[in-house]
Amino acid sequence: MKRQEFVRRVCRGVLSAVACVAMATGAARADVPRVIIDTDLGSSLDDILAIDFATRMHKAGEIELIGLMMDRPDRSDPEGKGQFLRFADGFLTALGLPDLPIGRAAKKLTNVFVFTPYWTLIDKRDPMLGRPFLPASGRNLAEFPDAVSLYRRLLAASPDKSVEICQIGLFGKLMALLDSSADQYSMDSGKDLVEKKVKTLRVMAGGFELDQDGKLVPVQGGHGEFPRTGRVRGQRRLASYDGRQAGDP
Repeated sequence: MKRQEFVRRVCRGVLSAVACVAMATGAARADVPRVIIDTDLGSSLDDILAIDFATRMHKAGEIELIGLMMDRPDRSDPEGKGQFLRFADGFLTALGLPDLPIGRAAKKLTNVFVFTPYWTLIDKRDPMLGRPFLPASGRNLAEFPDAVSLYRRLLAASPDKSVEICQIGLFGKLMALLDSSADQYSMDSGKDLVEKKVKTLRVMAGGFELDQDGKLVPVQGGHGEFPRTGRVRGQRRLASYDGRQAGDP
């Protein structure tokens, strides 16, 4: 891949992720949306900037950020309790949200390219101040819940039609949420719980587009795994979509 094309793709990803969160923040100030960010934090810069943007809006009172869902476990850490989770905890702590609930990814990924290994900052110290760049919150990461379990807990505790999900990562946890069954948090199935509690699903998805009927379909030559499952295809709840054209002139 030529350097110019690589930079263009990175810029598109950053713009798409920030736009995804921005649409949620600008929805309605009189009725502050409860926002969950679903992210593959640990590789590309779009997640970093989107989360930073969201925390600023949270502090400004324009949204209520209620959770961060991890989609990307360390390759050597199938339980999702390793480097990327440590980075998420340290990053949120540095941003001033050390208590924000984090749902861990618990599925080993293979052949997933890491564009920018910024997660290595978790073991770096500021040479001038003599302290970690990313201070840990002090929470026990081994006790962090699986993202699907946290999804269900946060949704069940929220008023109806009050939650906006900003999906800027992989689709695994959203798919698992929709496929989930009744548990201690709610007797509703995953699909019913989402239908009841989620106001808007905002998707950043470079391999998909909306057709003339407003359905989410794969772009030719793109990655169509999520639409082909039938879990989202044609759902009216999908109010906004940010495709790979973001950042084009």
